[in-house]
Amino acid sequence: FQHLQESVNIQRTFIPGDKARIAATLHALGNCLTVQGRLEDAFQHLQESVNIQRTFIPGDKARIAATLHALGNCLTVQGRLEDAFQHLQESLNIRRTFTPGDKAGIATTLHEVA
Repeated sequence: FQHLQESVNIQRTFIPGDKARIAATLHALGNCLTVQGRLEDAFQHLQESVNIQRTFIPGDKARIAATLHALGNCLTVQGRLEDAFQHLQESLNIRRTFTPGDKAGIATTLHEVA
C-alpha cells in the first residue's frame, strides 16, 4: 500500500501528464485497499482512476472495463449490491462491445454479475 501511495504521489508531482500511468497506479492502489478492507478509500481511488481514464484515455476500453469491474468488486464487498451490479454490467457491456476477443475478461465479469 505505502509504495503504491508513494508512487502515485510522485507521478502526480513529476509526471502529471502521464494520465494512463496515474490511472493504473490508482487502480492498483484501489485493489490493494479492497483486499485490506479499506473499502471507502478503495472506492475513491478506483473511482478517480475510472474518471481519469474516461476523460484522458477514453479509447482504452479494456482498462476502463477492468476498473469498472474492480469498482463492482469493491462495492460487492461493501454490500452495495445494486451499485456493484451497475458497474459490473457496464464493464460487461464494454468488454462485449469493444473487446469481444477478451473471453477471459468477459467470463470473469459474467461470474461476478451472476
